[in-house]
Amino acid sequence: MAIALKYNDDSKLQYTPGSAVANKEVVVLNGQLFIAPAAIAANTLGVLNRRGSYTGVDKTTGEAWTLNQKLYWVTGTSKLTTTVGSNAYAGRAGAAAASGDTTGPLVLNAPA
Repeated sequence: MAIALKYNDDSKLQYTPGSAVANKEVVVLNGQLFIAPAAIAANTLGVLNRRGSYTGVDKTTGEAWTLNQKLYWVTGTSKLTTTVGSNAYAGRAGAAAASGDTTGPLVLNAPA
């Protein structure tokens, strides 16, 4: 019996949003973070990234990060934090960030 092979790029997810999604916008679906690599119009099929390294992601000021530290997404502020609470797991810090920094590097959905 022959098995048909089909390439599947599991780093991306096809998604049709109910409202427009901006380029580089974070989207949380069932507690998992995704980032739009391009704008997606409302009710139009688009793509979200489920992995990758990103710089300049908004972070909670007053928190210092260490390399590879676990990070979480605060939906209410649209920023990364080191606090678990009810926040969605975002990934790991791609580098250290000072407490006064307003953005930081994220390795999206890196294994917890």
